[in-house]
Amino acid sequence: MIVEQKEALRKSMRAELKNLSSIEKESASALIVAKVAGVIKSTSKQPKVVASFSALSIEPDLAGLRSVLPEADLVYPLCVADQQLKFYSVDEPSRQLRKGHYGISEPDPERCEEVMVDDIDLFLVPAFAYTKHGHRLGKGGGYYDRVLTKTKAKSLGVIFKCQLLESVPIEDHDEIIDEVIAL
Repeated sequence: MIVEQKEALRKSMRAELKNLSSIEKESASALIVAKVAGVIKSTSKQPKVVASFSALSIEPDLAGLRSVLPEADLVYPLCVADQQLKFYSVDEPSRQLRKGHYGISEPDPERCEEVMVDDIDLFLVPAFAYTKHGHRLGKGGGYYDRVLTKTKAKSLGVIFKCQLLESVPIEDHDEIIDEVIAL
């Protein structure tokens, strides 16, 4: 029952996100980047290693983080066997990222250095939807749920405001995110 509810909500959110104009997404993405940078800079122990992600067309584009956080080591996920994520440091996205699973730009392990999950200070986590309490509706593979169980690092959900919902269907294995940024 919950699996079907999640799939129906993903389908609904996908349709809603496809209706956002490029201008709306670009504007909101810039605001999200600024907000994420503000959150990072306001913490007493600023994270040195930040797990970001390459945005799909329906996700906030976080590419601007590189210019507002030049001191941070931005790492990106790579989908590997058994629905796991590995993270790699990316200095030059145009040279070090390639199309991977699900059409997502991922790090090329031949051109990037692997970073262990324990070395990551902050995770920026995409989703189809979040609640203000950090409950997340992901894409259904459980990749981030598995990685977040292995770390004590802070996690920030980053979404467009239309993705912030009162509730989402949850299961026992669904990890809760520390904070949600929705603009």
